[in-house]
Amino acid sequence: MCLLNDKHRSFYKRSKWHGRGGRYSRKGGGGGNSRSRLDDDYPMDDGLPGSSDQRHSPYHKNRRNAKRLRRQQNKLLEMDKIQSGDRVKRLGLPVRNSRNSENWYKVKVPFGQKFDKKVLFQKIEKEINMPFQAIRYQSENEHSIFHVQDKRTAEAIRAADKKILMPNGYKLVLIVKPCNSPLLSLDANAVSELKTCMSERYDSSTKTLNLSNIYQSQSLQQKKLFLVLNRPQVFSHVVSIIKENIPELVSLDLSSNRLMTLDSLATLVPETPNLKHLNLGKNMLKTIEELEKIKGWKLDDLILEGNDLCDRFKEQSDYIRAVRKKYPKVLRLDGHELPPPIVFDLESATDLPPSKGNYFLNTDVQTLLVKFIKQYYLIYDSDNRQALIDAYHDQAMFSYACNFNRVLGKQPSLTDYISDSRNLLKINDARREKLLKIGRVKVVSQLRLLPSTQHDLNSLRLDVQHLSSNLLIFSVFGIFKETSKVDPPIRAFSRCFITTPMGQGIVIINDMLTITNATQEQIQSAFKTPAPTPSSSPTQGGSGIVEPSTSNVLETPGLTGANLTDTQQQMVVQFSAQSGMNAEYSFQCLLQNEWNYDKSAQIFMDLKAQGKIPDQAFLR
Repeated sequence: MCLLNDKHRSFYKRSKWHGRGGRYSRKGGGGGNSRSRLDDDYPMDDGLPGSSDQRHSPYHKNRRNAKRLRRQQNKLLEMDKIQSGDRVKRLGLPVRNSRNSENWYKVKVPFGQKFDKKVLFQKIEKEINMPFQAIRYQSENEHSIFHVQDKRTAEAIRAADKKILMPNGYKLVLIVKPCNSPLLSLDANAVSELKTCMSERYDSSTKTLNLSNIYQSQSLQQKKLFLVLNRPQVFSHVVSIIKENIPELVSLDLSSNRLMTLDSLATLVPETPNLKHLNLGKNMLKTIEELEKIKGWKLDDLILEGNDLCDRFKEQSDYIRAVRKKYPKVLRLDGHELPPPIVFDLESATDLPPSKGNYFLNTDVQTLLVKFIKQYYLIYDSDNRQALIDAYHDQAMFSYACNFNRVLGKQPSLTDYISDSRNLLKINDARREKLLKIGRVKVVSQLRLLPSTQHDLNSLRLDVQHLSSNLLIFSVFGIFKETSKVDPPIRAFSRCFITTPMGQGIVIINDMLTITNATQEQIQSAFKTPAPTPSSSPTQGGSGIVEPSTSNVLETPGLTGANLTDTQQQMVVQFSAQSGMNAEYSFQCLLQNEWNYDKSAQIFMDLKAQGKIPDQAFLR
């Protein structure tokens, strides 16, 4: 009789093999207890389950799963061992040693076709700070795909995901996944046999190619070739053969080929525009989104039955609706006739009318508004915005709102504007009234609190929305930069003016300003060309708002009856802004000094120092 030591006894008390009547028995008695089991002679070290030193834990990992995992690992090792064997040769692939094989990674850039290939790679190289070689660059719908064979490069590219800002303002998305080598190809003999097999399966009378279950083709099996279309290397050669020899293909059968993706098939779409019948049944396609890759075909007959994607729809109507979103004209699905689709298909392409840079109702309105905008922003961008008080009605109203540009990722702060931003979605009723400035004194006071700016006059776009005898409503769009900062941010703005006639000009009765950050395209084009001067020959159709081709004079607000040329007009406005005098006294000062700006400025400084300028000269 063998005696148990304390270690084995403690195991018996806790073991899941504890018998009936023992500690884990649901019944109160019956059967042998743990002591009675000691009467038999069992080998203590190797015969009993759990005889190892490891204590049993009810929370330990499932041993059955662990064994399954080990079996899977052993299979992978076996696959590595036979990599150079006859099996690979039967596939028609070159033999390679798995120990010396290189790591390959597939990089996908969603919507990468929007960018130039050279610019795309330059941006990535700059971010990862290392050169790399992109292998087999190709397009897939709107996406760009290339491969790299260095793990360090792949990890660097993966780390650059959503960190590269592109010219359109979006951050570049980089999806990196390990993959097989894209450079593997069938040997010449395998390609020749594949082409022969395909020619035997092609019916020239109906222009039908039957590649169903091609990996079990007798002609290929006799040559000891096992070519499966779900391998990209094999499928790419099939696509190439179709492109070169039968681009007039009308019907294609790819059923029972274990296809899990349609990536390689997507390159065939533009080469076979006449394809109407496609059989993808009994494959391994999992989602209906795979059809997006071959959406360019105008199919009449489609078979998807036997794929996992069909089981994702509970109702047949949902399945048909999802397919028809990809192929609106399909008439036959999985062998069943469908009701005729309701589509609106134009026989010829219809282009939208060309857009206009600016919209003026007539030449008179254009003359008035161009001069008004130039005068307004000349003063607005000066050191003293107080002169703008003449441009506003006594009961004028002003408000502004700022918001971040949703197109951009990281962007400059709007701290200088947020405190008085009248965003109706983010403030309560009390602040709504407080932030609405009423009266031209309050309006100009608010404008003076905004950061100093410089507007790009070439970026301005103007649209007239309403014109009547007592109202003129128009909107201005453009960009500006803040000049008070070391690295001035460039902003975009839109501004709606509601004006009414006064004298020979107009005054503002409502001014609504919206400020946001400029996009990358706007930043790149900002301040590239000098703004047109008043004396330049006006042209229509260029950038920015332009003057009409006729010569005009416009009365300065506050100078009724004084006809000024363009140059004199701007001199008065600028002199008034810099001196602080109103337009009338500024006009008199320039006129008395024969429109010599420097001489007028010197005389003004002398008279001001002597206290000889009356107080009414500074009243607005």
